[in-house]
Amino acid sequence: MQDGLGNTVTTDSSTITLTLTGGTFFGGDTISASAAGGVATFDNLVITAPGTCSLTAGDGVLTAAVSSSFAVIPSPPTVRSIDRENPGSASTEAASVTYAVTFSEPVAGVASGNFQLASTGETLASSTVVVSPGSGYNSVYQVTVNDIGGTGTLGLNLVNYDNIVVG
Repeated sequence: MQDGLGNTVTTDSSTITLTLTGGTFFGGDTISASAAGGVATFDNLVITAPGTCSLTAGDGVLTAAVSSSFAVIPSPPTVRSIDRENPGSASTEAASVTYAVTFSEPVAGVASGNFQLASTGETLASSTVVVSPGSGYNSVYQVTVNDIGGTGTLGLNLVNYDNIVVG
């Protein structure tokens, strides 16, 4: 807490409450912490949804302080792994291969256009790429590449996030 001249009131040990307008903290709408030496510290302050927010800090006695508005922008999901699932062997003559694509969090909107085949040698594959599940928010998707032929290697890369949304 500060006095009227902006000096920290080191004898203040009141409970300070932060209220979030325009969003929600992980665990509720408000969080509290006791001041020590005139300073309240809020550990693990997490805002759970994107949007435009402001904070109000007060102790119930002094005039509350209100922050300027700020934007909470979610970070995009990341791909944790793309693993060959079926057949599991790297060497195969199978006509189709399924990969498990694991995201850092549940996402929706994953479609065949998000992926690009990576091949070497004379590997040929159709543009038929099937993604399942086809709806809902999921962390793991199966991506099946069909009509494979030739010799060489085949891989799968995620190349575009444009339509993928966080759950």
